[in-house]
Amino acid sequence: MKRQGAVDMRRWGLACLALLAPSWAAAQDAPATVTIPWIATAPQVPHDILSGVETELKGVELGFVPQAQGGGADFRTIDSITMESLTTCNNDAQVFSLNGAQVGQLGVNGAHCQCDPPVTSATTRDAAALAAWNADLQANTARFQKATTNTHYLWAAMTVTQNGESKRICIVDRTGGNCTESNLCAANTNAAADASRNNRVG
Repeated sequence: MKRQGAVDMRRWGLACLALLAPSWAAAQDAPATVTIPWIATAPQVPHDILSGVETELKGVELGFVPQAQGGGADFRTIDSITMESLTTCNNDAQVFSLNGAQVGQLGVNGAHCQCDPPVTSATTRDAAALAAWNADLQANTARFQKATTNTHYLWAAMTVTQNGESKRICIVDRTGGNCTESNLCAANTNAAADASRNNRVG
């Protein structure tokens, strides 16, 4: 009886090991993963999770850099910056900055006032302006400033390019849109402006 009990115990132990082996092997093979930070500039800040509510988090294997889509641009560096605004009346200086570095200024297309002005834009490839770009795509802040109160504006945006691909940051849009409205009279103002936007790169 004693020998039979020992045999039974040995069989039971082997059976348990057989059941545990697949999960142990899976754990050994599972890659180390991380979730996308809730706040790009503060990756240690945890995501907000509600108890009992199903939450989907996006993640990536640690050390894995996803292949860029389209033409292969990863936007760790950029090769041009375009400033845009929908403005009319007079010629207030519109100053654009990227991460604290001034990119350039825009004037106004035409001195007279109208509801359907053309978009004012200018592109720069200035080395100092391009160097202000942060390799972390979501850690870039674009700024629009207009100190005087003559020119009316509706929106201002900044577009960066790399290898023929582009990312656009809508800095401010008084309609609450994405800097595409062509009717300036929809919500224009001539008030002084100082607006910044990050984490809205599209």
